[in-house]
Amino acid sequence: TSTFGPWALLCKNRFAALPKRDNDSEVKNWEGLKENWQSFADHASVESIGLVDGDSLMVECAILNRNGEFVWPREAAAKAGRAKQLEEKNMKFRQMLKGVDENGKPLPNPQDLVGMRVDAMDTSGKWFQVEIEKVQIVTVDTDEEDSVEEDRKVGEESKQVLVDFADHGGHSEWIDVDSDRLAAAGRFTLESVDAPPDPPQK
Repeated sequence: TSTFGPWALLCKNRFAALPKRDNDSEVKNWEGLKENWQSFADHASVESIGLVDGDSLMVECAILNRNGEFVWPREAAAKAGRAKQLEEKNMKFRQMLKGVDENGKPLPNPQDLVGMRVDAMDTSGKWFQVEIEKVQIVTVDTDEEDSVEEDRKVGEESKQVLVDFADHGGHSEWIDVDSDRLAAAGRFTLESVDAPPDPPQK
């Protein structure tokens, strides 16, 4: 069983042409279509997989996307759902770092970030799983060159976390909690993106 249905054929990333009939005329190139479908089905018959007269079949047709490529509708829907799920997880992660709820209001008892392991990108663009060592609140200065700081008004407070890349050949660095260089542990450093952020070590 695959993610998009119990069809082994889906895993082979192949397709077969559907016959086209003009009015009441016969199907053109019948032999070619027959050979096409036999190849698609590995020359297996419907009887070989237990299908008999009266059974209902679900047929899924590939659609043409904007890039001129054929895609399965359920596969496209699953990718869109996955992207939305990752977006929601990232939003919750940002709220947790800021210590606010879904409405942006400060939480009465925000989670302690010190000791938490997160994914962080170093200055070379590589992702590593590191530990938050310190947290600070700074005032935005005109001299700041960070892109996140540039989006804020001068005098506005900004929350930053200190992470250490020493184990990966780098150095300690302060990163704004709104920066795209921070992500939940396992988002970019592990195969599973479902792993929740590690709790602080006491």
